[in-house]
Amino acid sequence: MKIIIIISMAAMPMFAIAQNKKGNAKPATKTVAKPTAKKENKETEVGVRFIHKVTNWNDVVSEAKKENKYILLDCFTTWCGPCKYVSSKIFPMKNVGSFYNENFINVKLQIDETAKDNADVLASRKVAKEIEDKYQIAAYPTFLIFDKNGKLVHRVVGAGDDNYMIEKGKNAIDPNHQFYTLQDKYRQGNKDEKLLINLLD
Repeated sequence: MKIIIIISMAAMPMFAIAQNKKGNAKPATKTVAKPTAKKENKETEVGVRFIHKVTNWNDVVSEAKKENKYILLDCFTTWCGPCKYVSSKIFPMKNVGSFYNENFINVKLQIDETAKDNADVLASRKVAKEIEDKYQIAAYPTFLIFDKNGKLVHRVVGAGDDNYMIEKGKNAIDPNHQFYTLQDKYRQGNKDEKLLINLLD
């Protein structure tokens, strides 16, 4: 019974800000250079460097393998307030950029469609739709973290200040805190108390 209660709590809200498709703010739940992967840093020279154009997801995975890094995928929409906040205030910060640039291939994908979409967004539309459908993106921002082989290992929904984002990034590259890695171990029969606690962290 204790195990059932602990596992069910894994689906409970954590404390960060996210927005769903209806535009309602809601608590976040827990849950990262080829020709088709255009790397840019429109935010700032010292902040997080993002790839903004992705026409083939395998090119991103190839880059991650080559650089031996995780992949941070920032799934955002144009109408999402927390998305705008983290993009304009947090990702440009030097400490955030240093951490994410060192450990991740960072990718931004706009999930919604607008009449003002630029060429990079239009070129990335097919991949963005595939990601939205495959990983059931329902609130924004959603950060998906993949290992260097393209396997999903962690998910963060919502945004916070620089310390929050760095803490979430550190958890994302630590197998002892990666949600999907721990979930796989649990499904394989590992009922260790520490594993269950980390599933809730």
